[in-house]
Amino acid sequence: RATARRALGLDPDRPVALVLSGAGGTGFSQAPLGVAARAFPGWTWLTIGKLQEEWHATEGRNLVSKGWVDDPETHVAAADLVISSTGNTTCAQVLTAGRPWIVVPEWRYFDEQRLKAEALDRAGAALHLPHLPSSAQAWRAAVTQAMGRHDPTRQARLISADPAAAAARWLETLSDDLWGAEPLPLHPVQGAHA
Repeated sequence: RATARRALGLDPDRPVALVLSGAGGTGFSQAPLGVAARAFPGWTWLTIGKLQEEWHATEGRNLVSKGWVDDPETHVAAADLVISSTGNTTCAQVLTAGRPWIVVPEWRYFDEQRLKAEALDRAGAALHLPHLPSSAQAWRAAVTQAMGRHDPTRQARLISADPAAAAARWLETLSDDLWGAEPLPLHPVQGAHA
């Protein structure tokens, strides 16, 4: 954290909340982030990635929107709290950094972000919220809950040293569970000619 904060020019003693929006969706709405920044005036609130601008959004002086950055992993490492959706790259970066985490899934056709957010919450790796809080009280409650229940060891258990091999093992186990370990005998199709 200290190295990342030096690289980004951030105060080493001031709490930092990072709002990370990836490239796969429309980004978070600007208005609730202004509410969050005003609810935590002693924190620095950084946003990276896309944001939905709103005419009625009012940002506090402690909210800095950086847009696209080349080093999101440095920003994650510098944070005391991360708020993000549940895209694959984002999840890998936050889990690797072991930071307190609030996940707010973006809409997808097959609900994969919502289901992943629910699974991360069940695993104790993140706090799942269906949407960004809309009041200072709701932000304070969410941040308090995310910080209070944070357990980096639960996040570390979700990281694989070789994710491709781990995925292949999981698929093989799933296949064996569904179809059995022995291959099914192939029977010629009736009426088929060689």
